[in-house]
Amino acid sequence: TQPELGRSFIFIHQPRRTGFRVQAEERQGFVRVRFGNYFQMASYQQSSSGELAVAVQLGAPCAVADQLLDGPPRLVVDFPGVVYEDATQDIPVRTGLVERIRVGTPTPGTVRVVLDLKERADYRLLATDDGARYYIQLLPAAPQGAPVEQRRRGRTIMVDPGHGGSDPG
Repeated sequence: TQPELGRSFIFIHQPRRTGFRVQAEERQGFVRVRFGNYFQMASYQQSSSGELAVAVQLGAPCAVADQLLDGPPRLVVDFPGVVYEDATQDIPVRTGLVERIRVGTPTPGTVRVVLDLKERADYRLLATDDGARYYIQLLPAAPQGAPVEQRRRGRTIMVDPGHGGSDPG
């Protein structure tokens, strides 16, 4: 504690990573620490190919379920066992093939990220930090008549354990 600077420190050791969220209370000087696998969309940006890349950070590792749907075209990624207490988000993006990103909870205990697309696209879903961080990368769809080896389908999952230093992976 450093009362002269107006701050205190709390150290929490978790034998198994479960995640947590710190929220300020209405009473000044109080915070609430909630344990659980909380969801936060870290960022989204335009990639070098001109398409959108979305970074998702979780409090703890999670296996995901993803699917590319038609009518209208959209990429759906579900994060089971993850907590999202905020209101459903509808984020207009209009970058590359993406019209908007929606984040919500279709069922309690599952967070869903939907990328509404202008047209069908290919994608990659990359997992890092043992599955606690995901990157969703959209790729222009390969032409329908292209040979099988030139068409990209489904997903590629890469695990990067990091390499220390100022760049954790």
